[in-house]
Amino acid sequence: MKRLLFHISGRKGSGKTTLLEWFSNDGYFTTEVRFHLEKAIARGEFNPKDIPDPFWWTEQMVNLCYQDLKEKSLVFITGLYHHNELDYFIRRGYGVHNIGISVKTSKRHERILRRIKEKEGHLTAEDLHQKDRKREGRILGYKEKADVESLIRDSEILLSNDGTLQDFKGEYLRLKKFLAETYKV
Repeated sequence: MKRLLFHISGRKGSGKTTLLEWFSNDGYFTTEVRFHLEKAIARGEFNPKDIPDPFWWTEQMVNLCYQDLKEKSLVFITGLYHHNELDYFIRRGYGVHNIGISVKTSKRHERILRRIKEKEGHLTAEDLHQKDRKREGRILGYKEKADVESLIRDSEILLSNDGTLQDFKGEYLRLKKFLAETYKV
């Protein structure tokens, strides 16, 4: 049986976690890459000083995730930022498929601001715009460079999350039907 890994690509506030929760609630194995790194650090198996720039996983760091899920034949995952990180799982025998989530920036920022209001109520939409630019390495002095836009653009499957939660749930249900018909999951 071929092992399948479906990566969910999207910018912060696009709905990746919501999509993972729905897959999990339907009985699928789901995870986020960072959890495996955090577990390894907590167990003393990985030195946090070895973490390079944010938004860039080394092969050693991606391997921590792989070691935790290599026995799984079907995985829904999020948290990778570059094509070469997806390629790592292909080299380990997974059929990798990328699911992208597109959402207007203003909608994402609205959701983020609503979600973090209690924690960081002082943030504005402009603050979030600047954070996006830093993540993408578009501000002088910031070398962090997530390539999430490329992952979304190159996705085999693209979902829209510009509407309501119910609209997005409809996208999820259509996706589940497509995956069942196409990949027999």
